[in-house]
Amino acid sequence: MNKTDTDPIGWCDACQKWLYTDKARAKRVGRRHHPRKTVYICQETVGSEQELWHVGSLPRPVVQGFLTRDQLRPRRGHF
Repeated sequence: MNKTDTDPIGWCDACQKWLYTDKARAKRVGRRHHPRKTVYICQETVGSEQELWHVGSLPRPVVQGFLTRDQLRPRRGHF
């Protein structure tokens, strides 16, 4: 079986979702298979050497209003 640029690199046990190496790859998967879902950074990898991405519903703290999307990962150049 050949790997494609949309294959996940693994499974995140903490979030129970597939992991993707970059935002662009996760977006390609999202557009193709989950058009109503969002792409967001895995909270387990924030600040690590390689941040990984998920496709799916936003984390519960965002949905419940305790955090904003920008608090998950601030946009570059914004303080």
